[in-house]
Amino acid sequence: MGNFDEERENMHGHYHGHDWPALRIFKAIGIAIGGLAMAVVLGFLFGWFVMKLWNWVMPDIFGLKMITYWQAFGLVVLAKILFGGTRHAYGHHHRDHGEKMMRLKAWKHMRGRMGSQWAPGGDYSNWRYYEDYWNSEGKAAYEAYLNRIKEEKKS
Repeated sequence: MGNFDEERENMHGHYHGHDWPALRIFKAIGIAIGGLAMAVVLGFLFGWFVMKLWNWVMPDIFGLKMITYWQAFGLVVLAKILFGGTRHAYGHHHRDHGEKMMRLKAWKHMRGRMGSQWAPGGDYSNWRYYEDYWNSEGKAAYEAYLNRIKEEKKS
């Protein structure tokens, strides 16, 4: 058993060690600043890498001019804007989690409507018969269905 006075202090809101809220705030700010600094450093290093790669490959293959570091860095920023967006930027991981949860919910819905064979990892062994089915019955049944729908819409 622990010391009664120590337990009472903990119950009355006294913080000990790592439980101090201000310390958590400073740690979060430090992590954010460190992450931002690392992103800037990696961005500059990637610009240098693009410059070296461009100047090594592009003039010989395509007859293009060599570029400076700042032109390469500008290419990196332009490529990020045009092709990368901000999908994987810090703080957007919750959206990705939400998309995964929506896909999982859709799979569960499909499994409920069509049986367990449609679940990820389900039994797909009977797909080898699909083409034969489609040629013998499926295509005609589908065309009859379409004709019925068209007739219902006319009515």
